[in-house]
Amino acid sequence: MILYKYLSSERVDVLLNCKIRYTQLGDFNDPYELNPNIDRLAGKEELVKLTKENLPKLVNEEYDKNPIVHTLISKANFLELIKSREDILVQFITNFQPIISNLMPTILQNAFNLNIGALSLSEDPKNDLMWSHYAEDHRGYLLGFDSTHPYFNEKITPSDELRHLRKIIYTKERPKINLMKTNGVELFLTKGMNWQYELEWRIMRPFRDAIEVIERMPYPIYLFNFPPSAISEIILGFRMSEEKKKIIRGKLIDDSNYSHIKLYQAQLNEFDFTINLEPS
Repeated sequence: MILYKYLSSERVDVLLNCKIRYTQLGDFNDPYELNPNIDRLAGKEELVKLTKENLPKLVNEEYDKNPIVHTLISKANFLELIKSREDILVQFITNFQPIISNLMPTILQNAFNLNIGALSLSEDPKNDLMWSHYAEDHRGYLLGFDSTHPYFNEKITPSDELRHLRKIIYTKERPKINLMKTNGVELFLTKGMNWQYELEWRIMRPFRDAIEVIERMPYPIYLFNFPPSAISEIILGFRMSEEKKKIIRGKLIDDSNYSHIKLYQAQLNEFDFTINLEPS
């Protein structure tokens, strides 16, 4: 499958340099991006399990940091005392879940916007709205990527949420998230039905792997390399200037790394409101 990146005419450098931005979700135009509806942190059984698994370690650490407590009670008795109060501690955490849940979206947003960016691609090269919104009112162009290229599947582990393409899921209702059981689909890949026309796929990468950073407010621009072999085709907007077209055509002719790329020209259909793609 070929997936398309809509770009403005000023972004011809993406093709020339094979460097593309992975964008913070906070810089996307959908306000629901990375704004999850966190219903709870965990169920009661999960809280009990977490408490029992982590409490001894935490208590040991706190006991060792407070020498005054050593003179009052032995570590064994201190641990036994805390263990006898596990139910009270679980109930305390359960009661505070709504407050913590309300704080978590902001905490998640800040953390992910600092560390992770996304590249969004579309199945549809003929969407008039997307040409208008993302390709400079048809003055820009589309890069068509081969979704089967190894660049789009570089998972480090089978459970890696990053470094591989996945399709956006569109739904009428926001998922209610249990934070201890959530996954990348709920957090990064679920959008409202209003965005369904974009037919979006998304790949995410950590900013530490970026090859260039351009400082900008409120979000820096992180650029990542991609291989020319990942590009299958280019579509020129029907309003694109002859100057920009010449630059693109010149690159395909002069650089053997780009010789495999097919070039198309977008044209307005004579009979309806669709876009035709003509070999160029």
